[in-house]
Amino acid sequence: MRHFEKSFGRSSTWLYLCTPNLKKGPLVKGLRHLPFTEESRVRISYGLQKRTNCLIIVCPFFLFYLKYALTFNITSMSNPLEVRNSILINAPAEKIWDALVNPEQTKKYMFGCETVSDWKAGSSLLWRAEYEGNLMVFVKGTIIAIEPFSVLKYTVTDPNATWADIPENYLNVSYILTPEKQGTLLTVVQDGFENAAEGLKRYEDVSNNGEGWNPILVQIKSIVEGD
Repeated sequence: MRHFEKSFGRSSTWLYLCTPNLKKGPLVKGLRHLPFTEESRVRISYGLQKRTNCLIIVCPFFLFYLKYALTFNITSMSNPLEVRNSILINAPAEKIWDALVNPEQTKKYMFGCETVSDWKAGSSLLWRAEYEGNLMVFVKGTIIAIEPFSVLKYTVTDPNATWADIPENYLNVSYILTPEKQGTLLTVVQDGFENAAEGLKRYEDVSNNGEGWNPILVQIKSIVEGD
């Protein structure tokens, strides 16, 4: 131990982390994520004690970097993929609700698609529009929860896509209406990408370079406030 203290100094933050095989050890793999630079004066030395291979790491901010390395992938996986957008509309919730469920209204902002549903929990919900002279269903799903003028949650998938028509491949969309002094706050949340087929690509498409549902929400606001 003394020769390490002489080389690195007693004031350094250093740690002995042992692994039977340094090349395959989880810490060594984790170190690839660390932003080590010469300025940080990181010194890495391999030492061999009697029975154990030891990796000796010396860094003033080692604990911070170690936490970053070991939790990098876990943090990424624990944060669900979600697109969330809100807009304040100067109108009562009842008027906004009509814009969300009335097929004549949805055609104005949802790419010409009208809603087809009886608006009961467990019922189907179709988004249908005319294409090349024929009616075509572009999106389909099931209503999960519905509280008029307050909450609407449903699943969605593209029936024309190549992935299997199974529950895991459906995404979730929620409309939440919250009364405010200046009107009603409309929030849209879309999630369920993690386990869905082509989930990352679908998440990127919905995210729309950070815009998410904002373009649609702006149109809903214009329609509701303009009527």
